[in-house]
Amino acid sequence: MKGRMRSQAGLTLADVVISLLVVGLLTSVVTGVLMGARNGWIVGSARLEGNAQLRRAVDWMSRELAQSAPAQVSAPPADGVWAGGITFRIPEDLDGDGTVLDGQGTIAEWSETITYGLGSGNTCVRTLGGGGSSVLAHHATALQFRRTAAAPDVVEIRVTTATALTGGASAPETVEIRVRLRNP
Repeated sequence: MKGRMRSQAGLTLADVVISLLVVGLLTSVVTGVLMGARNGWIVGSARLEGNAQLRRAVDWMSRELAQSAPAQVSAPPADGVWAGGITFRIPEDLDGDGTVLDGQGTIAEWSETITYGLGSGNTCVRTLGGGGSSVLAHHATALQFRRTAAAPDVVEIRVTTATALTGGASAPETVEIRVRLRNP
């Protein structure tokens, strides 16, 4: 009788090497996808934070500027050139009589000057003429104002923030709005 040869079940070295290569390749692909999703999440969160900073600053500035009048804006002049700050006044009841109007219905009482500009440490700052300041936004890298001779009652505002990301990158956000000042 002839001896039967049995087939041996098992893996060869080539099978093990190919399996390890496939597992390594799959691990690399999955890691790359997860790292990309993580980086996207970080950038999205930074942009969201920058956007919230911008929205808060622009809302505050536009509310106050809308109360002012062209004659109460001392800087920038209505020459169409972008400036790094704005100085203006708003109606304020200085004598405590409950009104800011004179006998003819004209605004007679105006606040001390209010200035918006960039502060130290990349902040957007509101400063009162008599002293005192408050930060409207952090991470502000640019703040500009402009008025034109054709429309001196309109203030254009441009604010840019850049939230720092890991690895030295940043997520910049810019908002430009136009605010109409009240009638004189």
